[in-house]
Amino acid sequence: MEGRRAVTLRDRLRGVRIGFEAAFAVVSLGLATPLYAAAHAPLQDLPQHIAAVSVLRRLLFGSSLDAVFEVTLSRTQYLLVYALGVPLSALLGAEGAVRLLAAASLVAIPYALRFALRRSGGDERLAALSWPLLWNPQFFLGFLNLLIGVPLALVAIGLFADPARRSEPRRQVALGALALATFYAHLIPFGVLGLGVLTTLSPPSGRLRALGAELRGWIRQVVFLVPSLLAAALWVVRSPANDATVLAGGVGTAAHAEWPSVPSLARELSNTLLDVPGDRDERLLLGWGLGVLAAVAGSRRRSVAPPRPRARRPAGCPWSGRCCSPRPTRCATVPSRRSGARRFRRSRRGPRSASARRCSRRWAPSSAWPSIARPCDLPRRSPFARLGARHLRPAVRRDPVELRLHLADPHPLPARGRAAAAALDASPLAGARGLAPRGRARRRLAGLRRRPPRAGRPVAGERARRPRRGAGARAARS
Repeated sequence: MEGRRAVTLRDRLRGVRIGFEAAFAVVSLGLATPLYAAAHAPLQDLPQHIAAVSVLRRLLFGSSLDAVFEVTLSRTQYLLVYALGVPLSALLGAEGAVRLLAAASLVAIPYALRFALRRSGGDERLAALSWPLLWNPQFFLGFLNLLIGVPLALVAIGLFADPARRSEPRRQVALGALALATFYAHLIPFGVLGLGVLTTLSPPSGRLRALGAELRGWIRQVVFLVPSLLAAALWVVRSPANDATVLAGGVGTAAHAEWPSVPSLARELSNTLLDVPGDRDERLLLGWGLGVLAAVAGSRRRSVAPPRPRARRPAGCPWSGRCCSPRPTRCATVPSRRSGARRFRRSRRGPRSASARRCSRRWAPSSAWPSIARPCDLPRRSPFARLGARHLRPAVRRDPVELRLHLADPHPLPARGRAAAAALDASPLAGARGLAPRGRARRRLAGLRRRPPRAGRPVAGERARRPRRGAGARAARS
């Protein structure tokens, strides 16, 4: 886009923390090693997924199973695992493809959570809290469709969190593809995606006149959900899940709705989350979570805001860039009276000298120029654009102050002198610091305060015309 600088690889790697990235990658990849370390992966539904991938591969590539199985893909929405597993099975086999998908879901969840936290303005280090929760009862039961849909929903929420770009066509296409893939993975991650979209939308302003514009803006932002909602409607119509009835009381017993109590819900929730580890593991898990939260909170307190970019400072400027403009001049320096000419010249080279540091402490521009905050903040074309001090002696301090006067070239010299004298008289520099001119500066300012020049007096930039000799000169005088 016009006016936007292209982001290079150096810009992307500038804020990368090598230690944190390496530790995060090692732990996330290490969590998937049990799937390959054991001969039989600890997933209850793993044989079912392997059989489904194997059968679908044979049906697609032609076999004698057509007389036994019938393919009706519109009657289910668990299609993403098998759509990815069938091509991978051609290279890794059915079991290898399912193991790879399970490992990818484990590794992708922490990174997707980091992405969502970073895009939504949160602390991405909190994604480390998900490591102990990856091996959960849902994973041991083999709900591979649910686990693959979780990182897809988190990535979609992270992409939607940018309000400036969520309405762009390319972003809408990417969000639509992620929403459709999340729906065909599992319904629960798709519901989490919808909840995240609703909570990320900008709240209404409460004005009736702006309600129509806000509604149109919301519709433009959630257009990407239309394909996935159409797929959900097709699944509701075609799926036999509506006709299926689970009779918990036994075969032939009438079904009756019974809502569980609140204590039973809390007990079931704790059993669902902490059913896999034992008592010792639960204590370790609790300590791990508290440790991560304490580390993140402590690092946020110690974090320092990034330094602001400093203005380019000319050599000899003791004010640390506070009075520097895009084209600054050399500011005033305060040489010590005890130092000689060589020390004085050395002090003018940069602000690291002792005299320059004294200048920055004693002659701060905010206190010396109350009416003019910074000398270089004045307009560049103004005759007072570059106003410094020269040959001004403080009444209390021992060190002299050098004040320079740089004015625009088009102004005549007498006009510049009067303007400079008026500026020095009007400025609170002399009154605030007790400055008084001396020597040559006093005589110069006294001459500048005289009456305006006569009409025939030459001005700056013009050479005085000498009278001609001979008859021409006498004729000119006559």
